[in-house]
Amino acid sequence: MEGSQKQALVTGAGRGLGAGIAKHLASQGFALWIHYHSSDQGAREVAEEIQAAGGQAEIVGADLSQESQVLDLIKVIEEGGRGLDVLVNNSGVYHEEAFLDLSESQWMQEIHSTATAVYFTTRAVLPMLRKSKGKVINLGDGACDRPGAREMAPAYHIGKTGVIS
Repeated sequence: MEGSQKQALVTGAGRGLGAGIAKHLASQGFALWIHYHSSDQGAREVAEEIQAAGGQAEIVGADLSQESQVLDLIKVIEEGGRGLDVLVNNSGVYHEEAFLDLSESQWMQEIHSTATAVYFTTRAVLPMLRKSKGKVINLGDGACDRPGAREMAPAYHIGKTGVIS
């Protein structure tokens, strides 16, 4: 994406809250980088909706819990335009599993798709954001201000609370 338009990267924007945030930022004049991990079709639909409304949007896929994939994603952004003005850390995998039923792999995926993803992504974009005097917006969970035991998706809630910290 070229031009003088401010640019934003929204992680986890292939559906849900991330898609809504991306559409809102586009309506405010931002060119969007729509990140997805597994929601590639949703990301395409979000980008097409933004483009149909006259906005600019590109999709970028990556597993943000893998630093090498984050660095590859950031390279695409650097090569595709004039930098970055806003990073919205929204991504996070939520398994609808009870505490005692959550598998080790689900636990790791929830923790890494939240806290680890924010760490790798924020660290990778800081040079661009410093140049543009940009912003990082970290999204937690509605229960982050009320820590306590969670019956469902405990690692997701721990990870999102870590994001806020």
